[in-house]
Amino acid sequence: MAEYQNKTERALKNRWMDLKNRREELTMITCGELANIPKGFDLPYVECKRVMQTQHDYCKTSCPYYKEKLLSIDEEMQEIQNSKPSFLE
Repeated sequence: MAEYQNKTERALKNRWMDLKNRREELTMITCGELANIPKGFDLPYVECKRVMQTQHDYCKTSCPYYKEKLLSIDEEMQEIQNSKPSFLE
């Protein structure tokens, strides 16, 4: 049984890392929604990753890029996190 759990954990960890790397890749762009975010041009940064840190609600509800490219990644990462694998402890 422990061997199976190790293989499962290993597969989950590999998938988590793939998702994390892909998400990182996709957020290293200039935010295309700055003009639509309330006070978006007042933000001290323009990278998608940084904008998402402070404008997360806007990104999740209104950003087409987030919905098309990042939402499915975030959902899958949340599913993995909810399974409480040991590598995330």
